Amino acid sequence: MRGQIVSHLRAKDFEVVCDSVALLDEDTAIMLFSVFMVLLAGSLVVAAVGMFRGSASLPRWATLAAGVWPLATIPAGAAIGDLAHFGAIAVWGVTWVVLGATMIRAARR
Repeated sequence: MRGQIVSHLRAKDFEVVCDSVALLDEDTAIMLFSVFMVLLAGSLVVAAVGMFRGSASLPRWATLAAGVWPLATIPAGAAIGDLAHFGAIAVWGVTWVVLGATMIRAARR
């Protein structure tokens, strides 16, 4: 289980890179943020598929939700307008909270 938590933390490193890219010019920052967001979401989907196929005791559905949500909703929200886009990003944050809470609960068992 420890190795799975460490691999999840490495996936979060993509977000650190995204935040530091914001220091660049706006167009480059938006493009790189989008690329790293897709990489982060894709890595969560791959991790969730691996959890479903294996005997992982970590939260499978929460990991899948955190990976699929941005790929399914954030581009659509951006096409609809600012409110829908920011709402989709906010709900993605909620999926991270749920994932973290379920990981803490799994670690305490």
